[in-house]
Amino acid sequence: MDWSEWTNHWKENREKRNQIWLEYYDSVKHEYEIQERENGSFTMYLKNYGICDFFPKGNKVLIRSKSKWIINGFEFIVKNLKNKL
Repeated sequence: MDWSEWTNHWKENREKRNQIWLEYYDSVKHEYEIQERENGSFTMYLKNYGICDFFPKGNKVLIRSKSKWIINGFEFIVKNLKNKL
């Protein structure tokens, strides 16, 4: 695999992660207060963590109060939104 193939593969994966998130977001946006931001991230309040920013292309969550990054952000968001119900 050369560099250009790797770059294309990486970009495709970012777009896939974003598409998966957008499908999930469409199904829950009426149940939760989730704000879409201009930079492609989404801001929401999670019960146990406070205000968090989710970056779907990078699959990461920033917990603002702790300035802590969470990898596997999609799973983290889904788990914590379900805990809110």
